[in-house]
Amino acid sequence: MPSLAPTVSGSVESYSVTPALPDGVAIDSATGVIAGTPGEDVNHGAYVITARNAGGSAAFTLTLNIAAKEATEHASEGTLAFDAAINPKRFVSVGASVTIRATGASLSTTSGAVRIFRNGQQLEAAVDVTSDAIRAGSILAEGRNDIVVLATDTTGHSLSLAATLWAGSQTLAVNVRTEAGTAPGSTTVVAKLSDDDTVGFEETTSTGRVLLHDVPNRTILLSANATANRFATLTTVGGAGTVTLQLAGFKSPSDVANNDFSQGFAGWEVGTAGSASLVPHTETIEPGTVSAATASASASLHRAARALSAAQTSLAAAPKAHPLAAAAAATGDMDLQLSTVGEGPRSVSRTFNVAPGTSRVMVRYRFITSEVPGGYFGSGYNDSYAVSIRSLQGGGSVSDSHSMNGLGLAAFDAGGSTAWKTLSLPVSSAGDTVQFDLTVTNVGDDLYDSSLVVDAVAEESLSVAVSAPEVCPNETVTYTASGGSASEAAWAGGGAPASGSGTTFATRYVAAGDYTGTATAGGKTATAPVRVKEASGAAWVARFPTSTNTADLASAFQVNVDSFIAALRAAGATVSISATYRPAERAYLMHYSYRIAKQGLDPASVPRMVGVEICWVHRSAQGAVDNTAARFAAQQMVNAYGIAYAPALQSRHTERLAIDMSISWTGNLTILGAHGEGVSITSEPRTGGNTTLHQVGAGYSVIKLVSDPPHWSDDGH
Repeated sequence: MPSLAPTVSGSVESYSVTPALPDGVAIDSATGVIAGTPGEDVNHGAYVITARNAGGSAAFTLTLNIAAKEATEHASEGTLAFDAAINPKRFVSVGASVTIRATGASLSTTSGAVRIFRNGQQLEAAVDVTSDAIRAGSILAEGRNDIVVLATDTTGHSLSLAATLWAGSQTLAVNVRTEAGTAPGSTTVVAKLSDDDTVGFEETTSTGRVLLHDVPNRTILLSANATANRFATLTTVGGAGTVTLQLAGFKSPSDVANNDFSQGFAGWEVGTAGSASLVPHTETIEPGTVSAATASASASLHRAARALSAAQTSLAAAPKAHPLAAAAAATGDMDLQLSTVGEGPRSVSRTFNVAPGTSRVMVRYRFITSEVPGGYFGSGYNDSYAVSIRSLQGGGSVSDSHSMNGLGLAAFDAGGSTAWKTLSLPVSSAGDTVQFDLTVTNVGDDLYDSSLVVDAVAEESLSVAVSAPEVCPNETVTYTASGGSASEAAWAGGGAPASGSGTTFATRYVAAGDYTGTATAGGKTATAPVRVKEASGAAWVARFPTSTNTADLASAFQVNVDSFIAALRAAGATVSISATYRPAERAYLMHYSYRIAKQGLDPASVPRMVGVEICWVHRSAQGAVDNTAARFAAQQMVNAYGIAYAPALQSRHTERLAIDMSISWTGNLTILGAHGEGVSITSEPRTGGNTTLHQVGAGYSVIKLVSDPPHWSDDGH
């Protein structure tokens, strides 16, 4: 707390205060200055300050409202990791034996020192713990396993490991065939889990056959690439048994200039299944009305209800109903809408030649599924899409394939539409042949349909790339122009310098914010955005605040805490809560600010946390790394947080199993115990540090951490 100095008239020989100030705070009897660091919260405490001299005394009342330092749990110097047999980026066998290795610390082998959770539930099975390993055995279930391991080392410090493991028991055979039905020779097959496309499998085969083991029975996105830039995609499920990927080469290029559908389907291969249609272009789609289906006790009636709801979800009608639809139709701005018709995939493609001087081609599209408003997100009805671009002369390829579940619910609006996406591919500047392949797949049934809406295909003759999409203040950003007359580009939108010329442009931005580098050449303009993140410092401390509400605690622990606090207040004690649930983001900021400021951690080595766009690395105005400034900023955060010990990344606070509160009373305290017994506390201190009160709290399963004055938890850690 900041020091408080009295303002007086006349001479003062001594100062005194009644009652005594909180632990850690004192008054200087000669000067009257009140200073210190409180060990507990003081909530509107009233104190009488008396000044005396030979002629008498004068008094005034001071009200203090002081928040004690944020309590932290001690983090171990060691780490936990799965042993080599378990890879979170690959499919894992349901029967796999899970072992976690500890490095840099010795594990405590006492009972309860290790806890393992799967999908939020603590596992009750016995765990074999040695000083360097935790052998959990076969703890995985089919599908998603969110594993959290909490352990304590022999010094009492905490270690943790959190990871998602996708486990399965299926074997999926993938055959790859040419258009003639033969094995294609050397082919790379990629399998991605649609729920998380960082998990999967990649193998190159010369036999045209790949076996995928331990596949969960979820939607799987398959692709294959062979020589001559032949390509295939397929959406299937882990339990499909055997599937075939049919490679497609380049089709004959169309000479119809119809990348914007102004000439209908001319120049596009849309098949004959009636799955493609033209709709007026709209930037936003008004959600269709989704009617609720009446619940049914039988599976057949349930499917009928789904069919009725699907019919009432006006997916295709939504763009036409939009207020901009009439204007779009009047100007001829139309989109191609590729929709599922029954279960399985539907595809369209376009092949054409690009003129010399073109640097890249691109397509703009979005995915719409009635499964989202229909209430089937997260289910096995996991419809998907795939978009790919290939170039013949340039030899490049790029693709984007996702399922509904893999995109995440946040990617969709209420009508089941994603935002517009853009996929682009550099092509040979000497001229090239390109092919666009687009597929949408209905997975699991033939009811709720999905669509892939294509705004347009475009050719770009000038483009700008940026060295990094996100940088820190004063970090050098390099923009590079390509295609067309890139060497003659004039640049604008820089920081220091603000402008330049030539193919590349290097600049630095001082302040956080969104910036755009702009190149102009040959009558064309191209841009690239860059975001400058905010540097570390005291301003971050106010963000991601710790809760002081017991409602944010885990439900069972909340009941215990509320009962204990109610008993305290009924007995006449004063209770002030300073912390309950601490967000993971706040724990991250506290942990790494302390490690940089106090333990010499290199700011550049701090891992990024999604949602916390902070720059731990600081730079001088000339762009040089300035670790002194970085440590100073981290120290500012440590001071503002009031950190005294190394904070843990994962603690009882982040688990919603701890509360920091100051407790005080006057005289004797008679409190009702958890089993209805009366307990009289006559000993001192008359604060939360009283050992008899600790016993009462333990009866309520609210355990005191003695080394941390305000801290109570479910297990005393």
